[in-house]
Amino acid sequence: MKNKMLLSLYFVLLIIIIPHSTYGLDVSGLIRQNTRWTLADSPINIVGVVTIPYSEPYTDTNLNGRYDAEEWFDDLNLNGTWDEGEPFHDYDGDNEWDPAEPYDDLNGNHMFDPDINITVTIEPGVTVNNPNYSLDVKGTLNADGVEFTGTDVEQGLPDYNLEICFSEATSSGTLNNCTFTGATVNTNSSSVAITNSTLIFPRYNRHTVRLP
Repeated sequence: MKNKMLLSLYFVLLIIIIPHSTYGLDVSGLIRQNTRWTLADSPINIVGVVTIPYSEPYTDTNLNGRYDAEEWFDDLNLNGTWDEGEPFHDYDGDNEWDPAEPYDDLNGNHMFDPDINITVTIEPGVTVNNPNYSLDVKGTLNADGVEFTGTDVEQGLPDYNLEICFSEATSSGTLNNCTFTGATVNTNSSSVAITNSTLIFPRYNRHTVRLP
């Protein structure tokens, strides 16, 4: 009996600690103004895969990779909320009524916008340090006079660890007067411009820029 109780407790704890995924940008030094955001602090140390979204940022509660609105229900008592026993449409088949996933209403229209196109501008003089992780640009990234580095801090060598990926055909951006040290730029878009910039190859001598 004791072993069964311990097993049940362990299972409950596993459910509690499973994290939700936040689709959007969450780094220090971010100045947010509607759909145009600015990164001004330096250095910026990015941990994990940081996404510059095309849609309004949201929390992917069920980890299905898309935003889920509130499941429809029949509000029998007209109180504006779902109550136990009220009929609902179980879109995901989990036998539970699911509220809308939390999202950041950037333009204040009280609805989720899937195509708002977030623009992030990194101010001159900022260093973006991102070892072993990537900056995934689904919206727009503009940078002027910025240093992107994937340098191995312990050995002081460029290590090809920083990836800037314009991952969608609709992604866009202008990278001007930038330095890429141990970094790679991948783009699936024809709306990305890199001008007056310096590309320092990593020690493994792989390509630094990949075009569509």
